[in-house]
Amino acid sequence: MKSEPMKMINKLDVLAEMSIAEVEGKFNILFPFLNIEFFRNGESIEGNYRWKSLKDYGRKKVQEKFSIEPEMTVREMEKMFWEKMGLQVAVYRKVGKSVLETSFTSGWTLEHQNRKGSELQRAFASGH
Repeated sequence: MKSEPMKMINKLDVLAEMSIAEVEGKFNILFPFLNIEFFRNGESIEGNYRWKSLKDYGRKKVQEKFSIEPEMTVREMEKMFWEKMGLQVAVYRKVGKSVLETSFTSGWTLEHQNRKGSELQRAFASGH
C-alpha cells in the first residue's frame, strides 16, 4: 500500500465560531513570515481576549464564512474580514524580532508578502 503524500494547507477557512487565537495560529502555519492582528475600536485585541470567538467581536449580525488563500492581496483579505465579519485586521511582515506593517505593499499577494518576509529573515540572520 502506497502512502499518500502529506497534504499542504493551502487555504484557511474562516468561521465565526473560531477564536482569534485559532485564526492567528492557522494563519501563521499558512504564512510563517506574516502576522495577523485583530482590532476593536482601534485597539489591538490581545491576551486572554484572543480566545473569544470572531462572532463576539464582529460588527455584523450575520457573519459569513470565507477563505484566506495565498493568491489574495493583503487589501482583499482585510476587506473580506470587514465585509464578511465586520472585523478590522492588519497584516505585518516578520523581520527578526520586529514586524513591519504591510500597508504600503497591501496590493501584494499574501504569498508574495510571505516570500519577502522569508528573504528578509534570511538576510537578517546572515547579517546582510
